[in-house]
Amino acid sequence: MTRQLFFLLFLLLSLSAFGQQRRVMHQTYDLNGIASVLFDIKDNYEVELWAGTALLIETTVEMWEINAKGKVDAPESIFKHFVDKGRYQTAGALLNGNQLRVQSKDMQRAAIRTKTGECSEEVLVKIMLPDSFQKTGDHIWTRSGKE
Repeated sequence: MTRQLFFLLFLLLSLSAFGQQRRVMHQTYDLNGIASVLFDIKDNYEVELWAGTALLIETTVEMWEINAKGKVDAPESIFKHFVDKGRYQTAGALLNGNQLRVQSKDMQRAAIRTKTGECSEEVLVKIMLPDSFQKTGDHIWTRSGKE
């Protein structure tokens, strides 16, 4: 009985190890002196207002490979390479002294091919912006004068 339980536990743990590669990354931007923020993000993103004072970006990336066997795990080394390279990161640039432009570092994202197939990726970006900002354009948020 103990041997069967051990085998079942081992089987469950090994099955849970399969699935696409997934990573959640966080970035923070200081908004002191910033009057507006312009987002130039490659992926779809959602902005949520919060009571904090900084801009927080949470990027969730999932990657899998499509090959002759169907949808399988993307090779971990390839996934890690692109994460480490900054493929999913953003960069901030100051414009006109008080406007922050937040842009995806890699706006092109060429296809990822392996020896056995092609990798697909899903990128979800959640932006937490202080509630002192309000949407004033398609991708522009401006600090209200209430602060």
